[in-house]
Amino acid sequence: DGGKTWKHIGLEDIQQIARVIVHPSNPDIVFVAGLGHPYGANTMRGVFKTTDGGETWQKVLYINHNTGCIQVEFDPQNPNTIYADMWEHQEGPWENARFSGSNSGLYKSTDGGETWRELTNGLPTNEEGLGRIGIGISPSNPNRIYATVGANVNPGLYRSDDAGESWKLIHKNLRVSGRFGDFAELKVHPENPDILFSGNIASYKSIDGGYNWMSIKGAPGGDDYHRIWINPLYPDIMIFAADQGATITVNGGKTWSSWYNQPTAQLYHVTTDNQFPYWVYGGQQESGAIGIASRGNGGQISFREFMGVGADEYAYIAPDPVNADIIYGGRVIKFNKKTGQSYYISPEILRSGDVRFLRTMPLLFHPADNTQLLFATNVLWSSRNGGDNWEQIIPDLTNPQPDVPASVGDFKTPEMETMDPRAIIYALSPSCLDKNIIWAGSD
Repeated sequence: DGGKTWKHIGLEDIQQIARVIVHPSNPDIVFVAGLGHPYGANTMRGVFKTTDGGETWQKVLYINHNTGCIQVEFDPQNPNTIYADMWEHQEGPWENARFSGSNSGLYKSTDGGETWRELTNGLPTNEEGLGRIGIGISPSNPNRIYATVGANVNPGLYRSDDAGESWKLIHKNLRVSGRFGDFAELKVHPENPDILFSGNIASYKSIDGGYNWMSIKGAPGGDDYHRIWINPLYPDIMIFAADQGATITVNGGKTWSSWYNQPTAQLYHVTTDNQFPYWVYGGQQESGAIGIASRGNGGQISFREFMGVGADEYAYIAPDPVNADIIYGGRVIKFNKKTGQSYYISPEILRSGDVRFLRTMPLLFHPADNTQLLFATNVLWSSRNGGDNWEQIIPDLTNPQPDVPASVGDFKTPEMETMDPRAIIYALSPSCLDKNIIWAGSD
């Protein structure tokens, strides 16, 4: 019924479904790219196929319990030919930890997914650290395939002119094809195999088969373009999906629609102040920290009630409980609404390297003592004069040598047993009733 209602049809333990493709002439045939658990091993991963509209599923391509499928695509002119990118990857249980194995690769089936073989000619090898691959197939000439290829040796943009049988590295600038764990999006023009688009921190276009590129949309328009759709009948109409939402062009990228008409902000933390009407604050993915009034004078909440408040995207925000014009955020920025000035007020010792802190650190005023600003690293800091001076009030609350979590699994190494301390205070909750009680949680 056009998306109004939905029914669960299985594959409940994949946790991450990276792609769903539907057979162009038989909608009961569907392939699913199952990436698997992000933080541990599991067997429900790989490529899955149904021939009965999802009533039953068959796992048609499987490597091991650490390797999932990040992309599966039909040949645009022959749905019996299918490509699948298998990626052995796992996120770690501490910040910025990620693990990759030696079983990543690009696979091809020519019999509707019944059998598969790996495509290797010209691509980096597993010994060269082959990682995530993202492919874009030309609809007008399916022999032409482009691929972003992550590897320790010779990463970059590759091209095949024989349906994946052989590959050539044609572009090494990683602005177009880098940060492979985040980006691997290529789309080819429906009518011209030499025109293609890449989604990355910015978005790029090539008109000569991938050899040269130009940036067509990016900061300050917005960063991190993850998906691209091109209208197959009217290719000047395109949708680019970014961290902030969807943006549309109807003239081949000359102009773009706004994403400000979509409730797509990704907020890491949310808090409010004490003024009337109260304001809501949060750190917003790729768009900085924001504050917005909870009601407007014009019968709606619009951009007139919106402003940036100086801190970064991951930030906790701590509005001053007695002066709503003063906002604290991040690690630590003090912002004045009236002047627009922001300045750095973190404890000076953070510059020394003797204190551990990461991207998102608890920051708040004590609810039972509105003069006390609290800031957590691996120790707890207190300021009673707006960040001009800081006092360490609680020592290191973290385990100096924690056990390696079992979820690391096959990626555990002896070095992890003696690695440098990494833990910090991730959660902080002072008592609303007693200013002497503070709860803290470390990772």
